[in-house]
Amino acid sequence: MRLSVPGFQSAVVAWPDRAAGRDADTLPLLVAAHGSYDQPEWNCEVFKQVAAGRGAVLCPRGKLRWDTPTEPSMLRFYFPSTGGWLGREIDAGLAALRQAEPSRVADGPVVYIGFSQGAIFGAPLVIAKPALFPRVILVEGGHDAWTSDSARRFARGGGLRVLFACGRASCEQSAQRAARVLQGAGVAVRVVAAPNQGHTYDGGVQAAIAAAFAWVVEGDSRFSPSTNAAR
Repeated sequence: MRLSVPGFQSAVVAWPDRAAGRDADTLPLLVAAHGSYDQPEWNCEVFKQVAAGRGAVLCPRGKLRWDTPTEPSMLRFYFPSTGGWLGREIDAGLAALRQAEPSRVADGPVVYIGFSQGAIFGAPLVIAKPALFPRVILVEGGHDAWTSDSARRFARGGGLRVLFACGRASCEQSAQRAARVLQGAGVAVRVVAAPNQGHTYDGGVQAAIAAAFAWVVEGDSRFSPSTNAAR
């Protein structure tokens, strides 16, 4: 669904299908930030599948790119690098969603997912707000933000788990270096890779993330499968 976000362009929200058994539940949230020259509709579709009915996904839109195609279904967006744009847009989107759907959205922490630009800008965001984003999935980016100091800050503030996902060998090598830094700070971390998939979050990369998603949310009972779905 489209969600009006004051001060920003509309976000997208992906709710579980009724077949997942959680359409009537109060759901935990995931925020998925796309890359540059991308769009939230595609991002939300992929990570809705990854969540597999265990939560609702909020996808901020960003700004229209200067070189976008003009066909409405192919419009491309990006997140400006200045003024803390992504963090402000996410805060506004979360507030708008909680106001619009108070009975469907659970209180508590949010899983952060970022691809490419969404990972690069998202890593400093989760380091600054680990209590809000203690569980993180960074896809094809977001490695350079992790230093001994930032990893300790994330851990001390409540950061719990980080999953790095890659479709290129260069990404995997960089992610492994970041993972060692996080491990040194006591943060649980994994690196998953789908070789030769390229700079993407779908295909084999999506499958690898989906296979690790239960580990990302392990220990958070809000992500447990619905009792309705079990019947």
